[in-house]
Amino acid sequence: MKNIFNVLIFFLFFSESGCQLQKPEKENEKTVSIDSVFTDNPSGILLSKSYTNDKDGYSINYPPNWNFYEYENAGGIDFFGHFKTPAENDDMSDFGIAIYNKNESKTLDEFYEDYIAEAKASGLLSDISVKRNMAFIYQGKYNTLSFLFTSKSVGTFDTRIHMFIEKGDKIYHLRGLLSPKHPKESMQLYLEIMTTIKFSK
Repeated sequence: MKNIFNVLIFFLFFSESGCQLQKPEKENEKTVSIDSVFTDNPSGILLSKSYTNDKDGYSINYPPNWNFYEYENAGGIDFFGHFKTPAENDDMSDFGIAIYNKNESKTLDEFYEDYIAEAKASGLLSDISVKRNMAFIYQGKYNTLSFLFTSKSVGTFDTRIHMFIEKGDKIYHLRGLLSPKHPKESMQLYLEIMTTIKFSK
């Protein structure tokens, strides 16, 4: 299968706790399975702009009609723009990256579990689903592992796709807010954006 996802070499379902990949029972405008967008049909949206962060050692591509806002203190960035075009009266897209310094005593597994536990305890996230441990290839080398999962925000219909990537002494949290009008298409776009990330450190 020759498409933009050929950088995602393979997926390993979690087995340490006996947990297997669980697909939602129903797929509708509020629930989209990550599996359903791994197809040969890309979004068709050009990712012609590139953002580079020399301090944190990464670059990533994004659509030409999007803007971004940097959070210097938090070491992150938010990209935003219309999913399609303003003329189509569609809703806005929101894709962000947060950077965490890695605690050397924690594995990425443990970081992920702690993040989810804290988010649930604080009432920020619920319905964590489609957890995957994936091998992520960069410049021809299997040099990092990442988690790909979705979540819902408590008290809202907001659904986000998340990816944690461990690289060196940092953990990169990539996340995108799915479009209520175009959930599957927006997830496809966010996955395409995620595959463009490159690390310089």
